[in-house]
Amino acid sequence: MSPDALVRMVLFSESLMLVIGVLLLVAHATWWWWYDRWSAGRVDAVREALREALAGGDRNPGFTRDFVRLPMRLQIYLLGELAPHLTGVERQSLRRLAQRAGLLAKAERLCRSWFWSRRLFGAKICTLVGHPASGVLTLLTDRNPSVRAQAIEWAIHRPDPAVVEALLGMLGDSDGRCRFAAQDTLVKLGHAAVAPLIAFLASADHAGTLGALEVALTMADARLLAPAAALAASPSPPVRARAVALLGALGSADGVALVERALDDADATVRQSALRALGGLAHWPAASRVARLVHDPVWDVRRQAALCLRAFGAPGAIFLRQLRHSDDPVASSVARYALDLTALGTSA
Repeated sequence: MSPDALVRMVLFSESLMLVIGVLLLVAHATWWWWYDRWSAGRVDAVREALREALAGGDRNPGFTRDFVRLPMRLQIYLLGELAPHLTGVERQSLRRLAQRAGLLAKAERLCRSWFWSRRLFGAKICTLVGHPASGVLTLLTDRNPSVRAQAIEWAIHRPDPAVVEALLGMLGDSDGRCRFAAQDTLVKLGHAAVAPLIAFLASADHAGTLGALEVALTMADARLLAPAAALAASPSPPVRARAVALLGALGSADGVALVERALDDADATVRQSALRALGGLAHWPAASRVARLVHDPVWDVRRQAALCLRAFGAPGAIFLRQLRHSDDPVASSVARYALDLTALGTSA
């Protein structure tokens, strides 16, 4: 074959491939255009049928038939659109409709799938209709973080002991999204999570303890005083700092005494935490001890001490005016900074 013939063959092949590629793109775009129009009409019809079914006491066989024919992606879209706006009675009706449509049984099968995307779909369906499927509980320890995060969302309305225990175990999760979601859910569970949280703090590892203290700080339940006091003596500075913050949030006399003691902690982050807590409480009797920390070797502690004195009001202002004329130039600068903030009426 001559070189010219070879070049023509190559050019023809490339042109043919280009034409085929363009045709495939056009066909794909046309298919999606048709599918969007078809699905929009089907979803509108099923949405209307669903509203009629809920308004009529969930007796509508037409809805069940039409709903089952929708692709799973559209089923989840429709449920996700409607579920947040339903009352308790309507949600129960929706769950019965989903059960009659076979969706709940399908969701439970999906939760046991080998494929994480299917398990995610199953957990999402159970969450949207409020289905208390035991299979979703096992997904709180799933190997995929997206599935675990979805299972946590399902757990928001499940204050069962097994669910709370599983959520506590996720406070040390390797995935940050799951850790924060578990913390948020435990806070929303409120009273039901306090006693298990106290028991968990007694035996948790380092990561779990830090996460549990974050949850406890948001709850600020008086029953958390004893574990907070115990953890304020922890060998870990981050744990001590969070425990001191919790003691400040609880605000009891015994807790405040421990917070004052933390002003002499060897770790700067713990001293800062104690200063924030005392400032938040406006505990002015500690003003003289706080004033000494304006000379602390760590800049952040100095600044926090000055802000703490500012939070004490008039008693703190007396010490700040004295420190403004200190021989320590850094202490003098920080004191002027806090007094200027007071004069301007602004926060740090």
